Amino acid sequence: MSKMYEISNDPTIDAHIVVPVGYAGLSEKELQVMEDQVRKADELRRQEKTHIQQITRDEDARLKALENENPAYRKQWEKYHGRKISEPREGVVEKVNKENQRQPVGGKAGCTSCASKGLMSLIRGGAKLLKAELGVDAADEATMAKRKALCLKCPIYDFGVCVEEKGGCGCFVAAKIKLKGEECPKGKW
Repeated sequence: MSKMYEISNDPTIDAHIVVPVGYAGLSEKELQVMEDQVRKADELRRQEKTHIQQITRDEDARLKALENENPAYRKQWEKYHGRKISEPREGVVEKVNKENQRQPVGGKAGCTSCASKGLMSLIRGGAKLLKAELGVDAADEATMAKRKALCLKCPIYDFGVCVEEKGGCGCFVAAKIKLKGEECPKGKW
């Protein structure tokens, strides 16, 4: 049995994509690089969780110390904020988690749309890329040329991607323009 590689995972739903060598024409080296990136992302998630827990503990200790040294301050603070000083502010943890979901691995700029769309969107996108490469449901040459010209002039096009953060769809334009049933998210084609 050949070695299997974990090339993607979605911790929000505990889903993993594991594939053998040769999957989608990928070499063992390419699959190993993908698996290493998944491992790195997992480690960064663990480090981030540990960091947030440490910040929470430090803040709790600071507030406890302040509460013990100045009870008058505590009463004023609780009256102003409408909650006990030791209670976490509503929505803080959810906000931190939501903000960090869109951060790219390693904190570097780049595509974050795949992770935010979830596993099923990623699989559908992969199927469309495969269709484009195989020429299945392909648009004619004139249509592809027209679409490409429009995309290259578009302000939301950046390095081959229709940038989601600028109102695009997050797709690879080279693949999207080849498929007959695709549409521009801005309605240009």
